[in-house]
Amino acid sequence: MHFRSGLSGSIAAPPRGRRMRIAAALATLAACAARAGEPSPIDSLRVKFPQGIPWHVEFADSAGKSLGAIDMRITSAPGDSCLGGMSPDGVRVEFVRKDNLSPALSTTSHGVAKFTGANVKLDLTGGLCDAYLLMEGKIDASGSSTGDVSTFGMRGGRGVATYRASVE
Repeated sequence: MHFRSGLSGSIAAPPRGRRMRIAAALATLAACAARAGEPSPIDSLRVKFPQGIPWHVEFADSAGKSLGAIDMRITSAPGDSCLGGMSPDGVRVEFVRKDNLSPALSTTSHGVAKFTGANVKLDLTGGLCDAYLLMEGKIDASGSSTGDVSTFGMRGGRGVATYRASVE
């Protein structure tokens, strides 16, 4: 890079490769800033349901056989989970009604959910440590979600079901 001194001097432009890298970095920053302004699916639903998002979740085994359902209400209240990575953004999920829930899906009275963009992770055993039942999946703009349910504890983990959730 060459610099000229004096009032009438100028600074030489950076080499073409460097200009391209700078332009690419600025374009990436602009795209991230635009995306940051878009509300996540859960944020949009919180506006529509300020008292809590009503979620109906149906569970099925690998053959598609029903393992029951839970009606939930996703609150804005902080939720506590022993599971790492859920705090400080986890929110309490109240279980309103359980319908023919399989013993393989042992839950407590409430859960804890964490939403990251379009991803959801829900600890169905909120408050119970070292024996987790986790839902993990994607949530779309309508609040619908699909994903997997697995157990996780001191002896490892395994998949136990799939789920399909909808706002009701």
